[in-house]
Amino acid sequence: MNSKRFSHATLSFLLVSSFGAVYADGGDLKKTNRLIEEVVVTAQKREERLQDVPISISAYSADALDARGATDTKDLATITPALSITEFGGFTFIYIRGIGSDSFIPSADPSVTTYVDGIYVPSSQGLLTSFGGIERVEVLKGPQGTLFGRNSTGGAINVVTKRPGDEFEGNVTGVVGNYSERRIKGYFNIPITEWLGLSVDLLKDSIDHQYTSTFREVPAEKSRSGRFRLNFHPSDNFEIDFSYFKSEQKGQGTLLTKNIDPSAVLGAAIPKSPDDNVANADYPAALVGSHEVYAGSITWILPWFDTKLIASDQIINTDYTAFDFDGSSLPLIAFTVRPNEFTDAKSLELQILSNDDSWAAEKFEWVVGGYYLESEGGFADINIPIGNPQLDTLGINNLLGSLGLNLASIVDPTVIATGLLGTESISAFAQATWHANDWLSFTLGGRYQEEERFLTRGDIAVSTGTVTTDPVQLFNLEKDRRSNFISKAVISFTPTDNFMTYFAYSEGYKSATFNIVNLVTPPELVLPEEVTAYELGLKAEFFDSSLRLNASIFRNDIKNKQTSIVSLTSGGVIAFNNAEKTQIDGVEFDLSWLPFSDVNPGFVITANAAYLDANYIAYTNAPGFEESSGIYLGGQDFSGNEVERTPKVSGGLGVSQVFELPWSAELEIASDYYYNSGFYYSSQNSENYQENSYALVDVRVSYFHIPWDLRLTALAKNVTNESYHIGLFQTDFGINSSLAYETQYSMRVEWGF
Repeated sequence: MNSKRFSHATLSFLLVSSFGAVYADGGDLKKTNRLIEEVVVTAQKREERLQDVPISISAYSADALDARGATDTKDLATITPALSITEFGGFTFIYIRGIGSDSFIPSADPSVTTYVDGIYVPSSQGLLTSFGGIERVEVLKGPQGTLFGRNSTGGAINVVTKRPGDEFEGNVTGVVGNYSERRIKGYFNIPITEWLGLSVDLLKDSIDHQYTSTFREVPAEKSRSGRFRLNFHPSDNFEIDFSYFKSEQKGQGTLLTKNIDPSAVLGAAIPKSPDDNVANADYPAALVGSHEVYAGSITWILPWFDTKLIASDQIINTDYTAFDFDGSSLPLIAFTVRPNEFTDAKSLELQILSNDDSWAAEKFEWVVGGYYLESEGGFADINIPIGNPQLDTLGINNLLGSLGLNLASIVDPTVIATGLLGTESISAFAQATWHANDWLSFTLGGRYQEEERFLTRGDIAVSTGTVTTDPVQLFNLEKDRRSNFISKAVISFTPTDNFMTYFAYSEGYKSATFNIVNLVTPPELVLPEEVTAYELGLKAEFFDSSLRLNASIFRNDIKNKQTSIVSLTSGGVIAFNNAEKTQIDGVEFDLSWLPFSDVNPGFVITANAAYLDANYIAYTNAPGFEESSGIYLGGQDFSGNEVERTPKVSGGLGVSQVFELPWSAELEIASDYYYNSGFYYSSQNSENYQENSYALVDVRVSYFHIPWDLRLTALAKNVTNESYHIGLFQTDFGINSSLAYETQYSMRVEWGF
């Protein structure tokens, strides 16, 4: 570890510790430190204490996220062990314990699934959203095939929003910061009658892009969202909940990149560029998108069991996307998507759960149910404007010449590719826990699924500027139908109220799919990804519950891991493939500690760390780039390489001190340190496509006036101005870089009422 980086963490620790020493007689706080809380989760479809669930989970209430300075999804990675979040092209790549997806097209399902109020989000596009009116966020680790069955081979992120309550309440937050950051959000709970409640959650963000451009002014990144939730509860045993959510985003995001290491395809035309935040791509990047969700649920508590029916209809739509593929100042190749790239999905889920009045309730807990999903998604039109220079070097003329196209003779040619994929999936699941006695429990679960995936459209056309040809290539509309069964088994031992150990066996399954973006080669079937996981876990509290420690050791065996690479000379735009065998061994822990609980209950230490040994055991016939020229080269052997986007070592240390002040107030001082040992961005493990180790230090100071429920916070992120990436992207033309923001600082005002 870099000694300079370590000194920042040590300094922060000593600073806050010294403040803690002056805490006046350990006086009674009006509020405990927000980092210490009793968290209730729904990882097994019922409300349970976090420490009672034999599953690896990191869970955070809205208050705890605020105390840690976590404002959006990507911040979870610095406070959650074995969680990695990177992004590119408006898509979010989430990896848990080395399992994730590195592709960014609608036909590529994420391996770590996201659920919002029980609704599956079918695309990884636009997942880096700010937190609005939420109750908590749960990060479930390992395959969640039984109860969160939709392709959750790596884990699941379960977001639970606030349910309308019986009392009028609300809160408003405003943020201003550097990069012209402006954020305002508000949550309002409005009880209409004793049996009808409404909640409104509004959010609006704006921040300058971290890059400037040598060609044009870069617009700010803007987003806004609104959620309206209506809850009808005529009795304690019955309720109907309906919600509508819509978010919109506009900007350039990680579509604005810089080619820092041009390949030999460009010859001497472009030298290497410094990896800084000044982009020189000639084609203007853009991203305009939205996410709209209608959702409803019916809950009915019967004398024998509880029932819940959840339905949703959602569309994730990109109205316009533009990306300079070569990332250089030359007018070579760019992508635009217009009118849209989309995912349209409908789902229905039935849950039947045991309750306290069920037969043998003191011994058995169980849940059975069914799940149905139908969706269509892809690119209605993906436009590839192609400039003529360098095409012969890259070989695109020859590649498309097989279709009878001589691009050199066409003025301002644009290739138009269309690919749409449909899905219809139905499954049944069941899970039961038998409490043999007060200290021994057994859990068994399984899910059976039948699914069909089918191409609904696939063709290639060419535009000559004013005229678009009829399709010059029509691909066969292939189908794939298959079924599968996955299982789960857990043994848990709880010899005392504050100590649990468990052993878990679980399976995960990510559906087969097709590569839908093709130029010459027809769409190819990508085999399903199958995971078998073994885990030995511990959940414990020590020293009169002042120290909470959760830890686990695990192994993930993956068959046919789905991977991808983007290259125009692969025969398509994105080349999918399966790695035959992958193995990931790891260990992680997460703790919170009140070291001076009697004399200074306001001082809290949090820590987490993970070690992952993630390798491709067998990966033959792999796609990649030839190291010297940068030209696409298939049939490579990546066996023995490290799994992409997965650091060997990562973890964080946080300290927080709350002081009691006069006039019913509190002062909260906190600092966090995060370390990442680095990783490769692709399975090829190219040295010029690697993230080096980096460390981040954040600091926060917060003043809370209790009678007014008013909090003022000063926040600084990456105070040491560490340089690191949020994405690197390799193309036929070189390495496109997306640096993260430099030091960010802001002031925040929160008022509750």
